[in-house]
Amino acid sequence: MPPFMKWQVIDPAALHARTWDNEVVVYDAASGNTHLLDTVTARVLATVANTPADATVIAQALSQLWPEAPAELVHEQVDAMLAELAGISLITPVAP
Repeated sequence: MPPFMKWQVIDPAALHARTWDNEVVVYDAASGNTHLLDTVTARVLATVANTPADATVIAQALSQLWPEAPAELVHEQVDAMLAELAGISLITPVAP
């Protein structure tokens, strides 16, 4: 995916989340679907729910979770999480 593509939550008001241990259950009232996310992916979702952001900005914000990890690896993980969230229709690219 393009590195500076910004992402946003499709319908922030429709999302309801509950956290248990290291998992987050997200209910999307707009679609009626329920999703199980790990806490890091849920953090990515929360980040783009507040304001649209690109993978680079998100990776920088998450780099504190993995201080020893190479920046490229963190960015790859963020790309994978964004693809997962887009695949379950919770986020969408921001129109240019």
